[in-house]
Amino acid sequence: MTPLTSSSRDTARDGSAAAPMLGHLDLELLRRLDQALPQRVVQLEQVFTGIARGRMAGLPMLHPRLRVQAVGFAADEVDPFIAWGVLVTPWFMNLVRLPLCPGHVRWPDAQGAAVPASAWPAWPTAPGGKTTRRLASQTLEVIGAHEDTLGPYEMASLYSPMHLFADQTAAVATAREVVRQLRTPS
Repeated sequence: MTPLTSSSRDTARDGSAAAPMLGHLDLELLRRLDQALPQRVVQLEQVFTGIARGRMAGLPMLHPRLRVQAVGFAADEVDPFIAWGVLVTPWFMNLVRLPLCPGHVRWPDAQGAAVPASAWPAWPTAPGGKTTRRLASQTLEVIGAHEDTLGPYEMASLYSPMHLFADQTAAVATAREVVRQLRTPS
């Protein structure tokens, strides 16, 4: 995971300006976002492990050799309040965009005050709603989702069902390659 610093986040990979207020983020906030990332990834895995053992249990579409695993999650290059990576489950492989501080604050306004999540113009996409998101060099259609114990997130389907994969190693290798390709500048 690359640590978030205001200097490393002031420009996007293509050299264009990042989100307009990024340079005003203080180092304490960036440190808290760095600390939130592994906690949110563990939370994501726990929520979907619970789903696998609960409402998905016994369904024929589950791959018996697969388990829930988050792969390659890191903060977005332009928006450090969002992390993304691939979630492997016994029933799907999805790209997931996950807010690091759901329900709290995001970009400061012009005066540097925190903006409540309810005022965010484009996040989160309502559960079941679709929108497009720029992710590195790709534009992807994502679907909004929400789990009570996780909060809002967005996902883009990569594979479903998962029976094309022989085992967990094969599924994770594919997930890593997807992340690598998406994070490689074009």
